[in-house]
Amino acid sequence: MAESIIMASGKTLLTTLSKAPFDVPLVLEKIENEKLAANLYHLGLYEQSVITRLDESMEMYSVRIRGPKGEIVLGGGMGNKVIVHLDDGRRLPVLDMVSGESGHVEGFSGGRSVVDTLEFLGIHEDDVITMVRKLPHMNYVTRVVGRRRRVRMGEGDAAKLWGDMDGRHLQFSMASVGAGFMVRKVLGGRRAAKRMSAMGIWSGSELVLEQVEPADSVGFEGDGPVVISTDDGLHLHLQDRQGDSILVSVSESGGN
Repeated sequence: MAESIIMASGKTLLTTLSKAPFDVPLVLEKIENEKLAANLYHLGLYEQSVITRLDESMEMYSVRIRGPKGEIVLGGGMGNKVIVHLDDGRRLPVLDMVSGESGHVEGFSGGRSVVDTLEFLGIHEDDVITMVRKLPHMNYVTRVVGRRRRVRMGEGDAAKLWGDMDGRHLQFSMASVGAGFMVRKVLGGRRAAKRMSAMGIWSGSELVLEQVEPADSVGFEGDGPVVISTDDGLHLHLQDRQGDSILVSVSESGGN
């Protein structure tokens, strides 16, 4: 990982994006994470692009969106990695959309597991999606059949469970209270599978949703977000560890 301040030469300061000042023009000098670089290139961010780090914080909500195959739920972490190009020219994460706004999927700031999950749920690049609404933080109180175990999971985790209920295929976040739900697939890659396994849940598990109850409000999970924008309308949220892998330069006059 790069140091927060790499070099001072003349009027130019080289620093990581996560340590860069707010609200001044920054020149993108280098992206050290190859996968992140490929994702940002696809969104039109290259070396020497000019960006601005914004002094913003956000609360991570799960969202319900409508795509070509109907409505689905995305957890806050995944919704934050899907970039949508709105009709008015803005480009922003799904989480920044408001109810009723529509646009086409332009790209992703996450890895392969994000793309695979969305494609499994019927969402591909260039598809038109509509924000239905942001979901309040809730706990899904769930009984794992045959294991004498009851777990509580957030709506983001519930959205990662795909299975069958009463002859329908759906996410557990859309399950009915009291109905049996057979898990067929854990979405979201190895990290999600490991998290579910720790709860005693995997493909083939039978669940019963007992109740949905309000959860304590939470902020960004793990590292805080690094928020950037560009003059052509891109608005993007990155994790601190991603910001640590991006080197930018800023003039002394711009930082004052």
